[in-house]
Amino acid sequence: MKRGHMIILTAGILLGGCFATAGGLLSGLERLSLTPPAPVATQEHIVPARDSFVEIPVSASFADLERLADERIPEAVYDAAARPLDVPTGKAAGDLHVRRSGKATLRSDGKRLIFSIPLAFTSRIKWEAEFLGLRPSTNQTPSGAFILTISLIPSFTDDWELHTSPDISVEWKKKPSIELLNQTIGIAGLLEDLMQSRFREEAGVLDRVLNEQLRLRERAAEQWRALHSPIRIRSTPDVWLEVEPRGIYRPVVRMDQKTLTVTLGMVAGLRAAAGASPPERVETLLPKFSKGIPRSRGVDVQLRLSMPYDVINESLVPVWKGIEFHSDGARVTIRDLKISGNGDRLVVAADIKAQGPGFFSKAEGVIYLTGVPVLDRAAQMVRIDRFDFDPSTLSGLAARAAWLAKPTFVRSLQSRLAWSIARPLDDARSAVRDALSTAALDEHFVLTGTLDELTLDDITAQEDRLSVLTSIKGRLSVRYTP
Repeated sequence: MKRGHMIILTAGILLGGCFATAGGLLSGLERLSLTPPAPVATQEHIVPARDSFVEIPVSASFADLERLADERIPEAVYDAAARPLDVPTGKAAGDLHVRRSGKATLRSDGKRLIFSIPLAFTSRIKWEAEFLGLRPSTNQTPSGAFILTISLIPSFTDDWELHTSPDISVEWKKKPSIELLNQTIGIAGLLEDLMQSRFREEAGVLDRVLNEQLRLRERAAEQWRALHSPIRIRSTPDVWLEVEPRGIYRPVVRMDQKTLTVTLGMVAGLRAAAGASPPERVETLLPKFSKGIPRSRGVDVQLRLSMPYDVINESLVPVWKGIEFHSDGARVTIRDLKISGNGDRLVVAADIKAQGPGFFSKAEGVIYLTGVPVLDRAAQMVRIDRFDFDPSTLSGLAARAAWLAKPTFVRSLQSRLAWSIARPLDDARSAVRDALSTAALDEHFVLTGTLDELTLDDITAQEDRLSVLTSIKGRLSVRYTP
């Protein structure tokens, strides 16, 4: 290459570089290099679950109780040999026998359990006397039939013991009597006294048997301890129920015409969580019965939804991509946008290219805005409130591109940074509702209930996600199925 051509080529390269540099300077392009917000540690935001009232009914059918009575009451109810009898004159003694003549039946008047047992009485009675030198005597075999009724009013004391307060009565179908000296002497009263004494003792045994069968305090303490561990109520995906037991109420006894139900009422905080098993709680001892009645009969299950920022950012792409913002003579194009968390605030990092009101007003780079997440409960949306430039961005723009630091741009961007959470809310409600409707806690306890009403309670920014606190309200019980 000739020396003249080399000089021309070198001069062209140098001049091109100068013109390119001058073009940038003449156009007024400001390349922004702004400091991101200083990192702030995220504080764990714990909202205690509201009180929920969970019923734990332990039921027994009347058929089961009738079988229990039949097992406890022997065929031979009473036997006595040569028992002295109180008669107006002379002496009488007899062999007395009371036998069951049918199965026990059970009914209820709403407050009492009423057992009816058909019984038959047979006897052999010898009577003799002495007067006027005579020694009259007779042997008779009076018999009778009656219904023995044991009426029980079940209730519980502070010591968890069941008491039935028995009331015993006899209804005669055929009264027994003996004939002495042409007089009819009834002996039904004697038998009534005997049955009162015999079955009052049996009723006391029945209390003990029922308490042994129920083992209510033992079972309550066992379940109270078990509730401190998370309960898997659904798998694939895993859904867990966390229970924070807070109080317990005296068992209430209810009955209809077919069933006796002892219901234990528990007040607890309830949380549902998806994914990995939550940690176990520190165990507490079974407390004394709470006084009064619970404020509410419903449950309020706390449910926390996690919304990762990468999912939020992906959902917002159609909102900002290709959109130009015009404000106060400036035009701003967002080339990329990312939302992240910093302390309790959201940070919006927007990669922009902006044209100001003048030819020499151009800027590009990443700017930072911050705000706090808020819930629009009516619309089931998340919005950003208290939204503005981060102080470091604001001071940087004041020095390099003050024309960009305008409230109208901030408000325009803020209005677009909103996203719906209706779909994840519906999915979460369906999953938890289905899981809680019929879940087996163990081989004896089954969770049943209906949960329909879902509300939005709170929202917080975390380091890698937004956490939306919701609650699902309804009724819930833990049914004991032996």
